[in-house]
Amino acid sequence: MLREYVSVALAETKIADLEAMGRSVLLVALGARIIGAIGLQDGMRAGARAAVQHLLDVNIEPVLLSGDTRDTCEALGQALDIDHVRPEVLPGDRGEEIRRLADGGAVVAVIGRSPVDDAALSAADLAVALACAGAGSTDWHVQLASDDVRDAAYALRVGHHVRKELWLSLLSCVGTAATGAAVIAFALLPIGAAPVVALLGVLAGIYRWRSVTE
Repeated sequence: MLREYVSVALAETKIADLEAMGRSVLLVALGARIIGAIGLQDGMRAGARAAVQHLLDVNIEPVLLSGDTRDTCEALGQALDIDHVRPEVLPGDRGEEIRRLADGGAVVAVIGRSPVDDAALSAADLAVALACAGAGSTDWHVQLASDDVRDAAYALRVGHHVRKELWLSLLSCVGTAATGAAVIAFALLPIGAAPVVALLGVLAGIYRWRSVTE
């Protein structure tokens, strides 16, 4: 409109109202006058809310990275319970945004589609690519045949849970053995009990791990 010397001043309030509702705005002009504003809104992707909940359940902070305006992103973030939004970031610039997140000390996983999201996937600590399993590419850490974001989020949830349980199993082994060693050191148990205590620590870790995998 500006290139065609059409003033948008009369439509600014309407534009702001539509963008605050999460809509992208197209303006319609006749001659040199604005005669209408059209608010477009993509339907929320099926399963988007469930995908976000998978992440929130294991304390993974979701980030919405989008090329849409801030108002649009904030409206979508509110609908999905996503507090952290990065608006107005085009696909080619998303790799740099991912690196900024990582520079803050976070381990960053990206869910996307190749080749559109290649820049972001390449910059991630963990790249989860949708609809690419069997495509012959080995560039991504997780490659899913599914195009459903719920599957990608669930993969992150399972991975996060397994990693946590591995650490707890290890601590269970070490903690039991350390407690036994301390008890023996203070002569509360005979030295001959040391192998038994060590075995109990190993069994405790194995039992915990089996309870998780089952």
